Amino acid sequence: MSIVAPETVRIRSAEFSAEWIRHGVQLRTHGRVQNLAVIVLGGVVYLKGTCAKYHTKQLASVGALDACAAFDASERIQVHNGIEVY
Repeated sequence: MSIVAPETVRIRSAEFSAEWIRHGVQLRTHGRVQNLAVIVLGGVVYLKGTCAKYHTKQLASVGALDACAAFDASERIQVHNGIEVY
């Protein structure tokens, strides 16, 4: 499993859910990430799953960041993309 450098985005709410972020990733990738799991721990979002193309992995990061940006808070969040490309 490879983990890319964390990307950060300022979010606007401390109350964001893994399900909301998962939905954002699915929308951005058009459901091309298999076995998608989103774990949120203390301001860090971990993405896990598999996909066929590196571009889909990149889109998953963007989808997670977009979903987090929909909230209103002053804290920062990191996205660690552990999606494996096969």
